[in-house]
Amino acid sequence: MNHSLHASYQYRPSSVMVFELPEPIDVSMAVEQQAEIIAGEAVVVSVNAVAAERLGIKNPCHNSGLTIESLTQGVYTDSVTDVVMHVRTKMEQFVRGGYVLENISNDVSHEGNSVLVSSSFHGLVENGYLKTIMAVFSNENFRKTQEQMVSRIARDLAADSGEAFFSHLVTCLAKTLGFDYAAVIELESHSDDVKKATYYNNFTGLCQIHGSELPLEGTPSGEVMKGEVRAFRRGVTDKYPRDKVLRSLNAEGYIAVPIWGEGPRPLGLLTLIDSEEVQNIELVRAVLTIFAIRASAELERIRLEEKGRQQQAQQKTLIENNTSGMFIVDVDPPMPINLPLPKQVQWLAENSRFAECNRAFVNLVGAASKADVLGRGLCDGRVLYDFATLAREFIGENYVFHDHIIPFVGPGRKEICLSSSISGEIVDNKLTQMLGGISDVSDRVAHSKEMEYRATHDGLTSLPNRSFFVEQVERVLEFSTEESRHAILILDLDGFKEVNDTLGHETGDELLKKIGPRLTKVLPEDSAMLARLGGDEFAILTENYGDENDLKILADGVMQEIRSSFEVNGLELVVGGSVGIAMYPEHGESVSSLMRCADIAMYQSKKNSTDFTIYNSDSDHYTMRRLTLMMDIRQAVEHGELRLFYQPIVNISDQSVVGFEGLIRWQHPELGMLSPGEFIPLIELTDTIIPVTWWVVETAVKQLAEWRENGWEYRISVNVSTRNLLDPGFVGFIESCLERYDVEGRLLEVEITESTLMADPEKARVVLQEISDLGVYLSVDDYGTGYSSLAYLKSLPINTLKIDRAFISQMLEDNQDEIIVNSTIQLAHNLGLDVTAEGIEDASLISRLAELGCDKGQGFFFCKPIPVEELHTWLFLHQRQIPIGRIA
Repeated sequence: MNHSLHASYQYRPSSVMVFELPEPIDVSMAVEQQAEIIAGEAVVVSVNAVAAERLGIKNPCHNSGLTIESLTQGVYTDSVTDVVMHVRTKMEQFVRGGYVLENISNDVSHEGNSVLVSSSFHGLVENGYLKTIMAVFSNENFRKTQEQMVSRIARDLAADSGEAFFSHLVTCLAKTLGFDYAAVIELESHSDDVKKATYYNNFTGLCQIHGSELPLEGTPSGEVMKGEVRAFRRGVTDKYPRDKVLRSLNAEGYIAVPIWGEGPRPLGLLTLIDSEEVQNIELVRAVLTIFAIRASAELERIRLEEKGRQQQAQQKTLIENNTSGMFIVDVDPPMPINLPLPKQVQWLAENSRFAECNRAFVNLVGAASKADVLGRGLCDGRVLYDFATLAREFIGENYVFHDHIIPFVGPGRKEICLSSSISGEIVDNKLTQMLGGISDVSDRVAHSKEMEYRATHDGLTSLPNRSFFVEQVERVLEFSTEESRHAILILDLDGFKEVNDTLGHETGDELLKKIGPRLTKVLPEDSAMLARLGGDEFAILTENYGDENDLKILADGVMQEIRSSFEVNGLELVVGGSVGIAMYPEHGESVSSLMRCADIAMYQSKKNSTDFTIYNSDSDHYTMRRLTLMMDIRQAVEHGELRLFYQPIVNISDQSVVGFEGLIRWQHPELGMLSPGEFIPLIELTDTIIPVTWWVVETAVKQLAEWRENGWEYRISVNVSTRNLLDPGFVGFIESCLERYDVEGRLLEVEITESTLMADPEKARVVLQEISDLGVYLSVDDYGTGYSSLAYLKSLPINTLKIDRAFISQMLEDNQDEIIVNSTIQLAHNLGLDVTAEGIEDASLISRLAELGCDKGQGFFFCKPIPVEELHTWLFLHQRQIPIGRIA
């Protein structure tokens, strides 16, 4: 043991003494009188071990007879009179302070040494009398010495970290505190094994021992690892005979404290060992505890750094093995983001360089290695893409890209499409880095383009379809001026039905495919568009034509091509046609008005057997009729002119009838029975559609109630429009009808077309859910003719999809139509929906639909829409398997 330490190390930190008065003092007594009695008569009745040792009291519980005055005279060198006055002055302060006096510092003499002592007195007052006083005396030399040692060690360790910190720590502790050995031992994170031990040997120097070489069982260190402090002034080797380390060091004194982290178990321990008895163990423990906290912080920091390195390594491995290309671009010098846009684009072109990337990125850009990429600028002539446009978009989107598609051509590669997501790092209003990822989405883009093409082009002829044609005309009209002159030509073939009926649909389809190439030859190359509207009807948009004579020349050229024979499957076929022409702005300023006028002119041309006709309002006999119908329909409900016809819906598998679709008819007092096609389109855009639909719903529910009385339990489906879904009272009306006629909601089915759904998807979703909550069934009519998808429909509470007749009627002749029908059935079933096929007019269709798994069907093959009074007879014949199709 190093005995050069100050002698004050012998003293314990605090002495505690309890004094009692022979007779309690009345606290109302004069202060001076109380102070005199306390100083001279209060005697020691109890002391702690530290005080007993200092006073030489063998039995601390024995009354030593020492008063405060006699105790003070034993340690102060002043005269008795001065000591008495000093003590009484302090006791007066004690009384005036409410029998509390704290932190009185005095120099006292002990065995020839001057010791700084801090004193505190606390009195116990009960019922107005003071009986007991507790005094605490602390050796301030101990605290100062401790502070000096801690300061000295901390100063030596100030610049150290990591392994150097622990080496210096054990060295400074051993040398400063005078021990032969010092060690810091670190535990493994998730076990009681020693990870590493760093210790200082005063004789051999610094050494490190791994955990496998340092057993802890049966050692004081093992107990400390459980969270306990162990301190032995002497005899530690005898207490732990199994500890080989202690025996090899000839250890006598030992002290160790746990190093705590944030977890429930220690990170390790800090220990000091000496070959002689430890004289100042309390001081050593205090210093050791302080530096255990510092060691804990360093261990936590090292472990965090190690964890960070592991995470970085894992992230690097993850990034390197990622199939998506990942990269970091440095902008050096950083780019101020307050520069004008052109300056920012130029800055990025000149000062952005690839700083890091993974192997996938190298492959995607067609480079040979990372070395061929790193250091390369974003604007690099070896790779072709529109840098300026992309840079402007990146800046305009606040330095963020998300799934941005970039057409890209790498060295020696064809064009591909890359999806790029990039995030810019902004520091102090400067762009410093760009972090991003890319992936090859060429297949996805190609598929998207194909789906877009299919949505906008006719599947048979590859010409633009009706919807795309309408969109293009709307776009042209939107940007037209007063001087603009455009025209729409509608062509309807003559004799095409005869080709289909005589030679079959396959021949008719081949003929239609040849129309586009024929007509394209006579159309202006940059100012005209040809589309197939449907069936054998085509349309042409010509922009900014010269005059009316130019339109006539164009129409004449179209008809010459149509009249020329077509070679189809080895046959020479000849068809005719009729063209109707409408001009903008003379005949209309909207797509619908121009299409209507061109359609009327085409029928006028067909009626007059002319090649083409320019629209003339004098020959428009439809306008007045339609206006009349719109006026008369307002009275039709009130006058009882509407009728509800019923078309059976049949189970495909066993031909059983599962329900009926209610289809409206108008018994006009002058024009006779009118189909819905003649008046429903006129009123769908007006409020008249609301009372008409309400009539249909109530009539259907009332019919269901009558059928229930007759023992029939069929479902009736009715059609509703966009205006009905937007009508706030519609759902309430359905509910009131069901309650009024006591009909279960499951027997009523509401049909909505795709176009109705897509007019206001969110509103439709809410209304349909409210209808479904009534128990009413929901179906989507004419599926396949609109823009919705099963992905959207799956979010709606619908029960049935009805495939449009346009796909059903041609599915046996057109493989594309059958694929669409089959895909729709399978996807609908996967979503838990039934499928109904519309427009069945052939027995062979039923067999094929059954093979494809279609659930239900309707069409003229089973029965046309008939009045309710004819249903009983039809059902009677159908149930006896009589071929009703022939008599219906």
